[in-house]
Amino acid sequence: MIEITNDPTRRVITLRASGVVRLEDMRQALKEYIRATGLYRGRPHFLLADMRGMAPLSPDAAATMGEAIAHGRQRGVVLCAHLSDSGIVRLQSNRLAREVAGNDDATVDVIALEEAWRLFDERREQLGVGA
Repeated sequence: MIEITNDPTRRVITLRASGVVRLEDMRQALKEYIRATGLYRGRPHFLLADMRGMAPLSPDAAATMGEAIAHGRQRGVVLCAHLSDSGIVRLQSNRLAREVAGNDDATVDVIALEEAWRLFDERREQLGVGA
């Protein structure tokens, strides 16, 4: 299951994934994510990737996730907070980010939603963009 929501006021796109994510689900999520990032027109925004309960991705689904990461980085994602309860999922996500973004300095692993929101607030302040 993947659900994507967007909070333009806070400049945060949230991707919530759990269980076994099939390739078809990931492709549909990529389409929704492209629409959401398009609303920011390249301006700085954030991604909360809440992957608690998600199983590791198949190679094809992982490749599609890599496309999503690349798309976001090219279109203004300046901070991506990863929240996961699986070390394997965390490693897979970080590897994908490194593969598509080189020296990926936008990805941060967090241990709680509150930490992610605090990081977004801090980065918003650093960038001088409103919430």
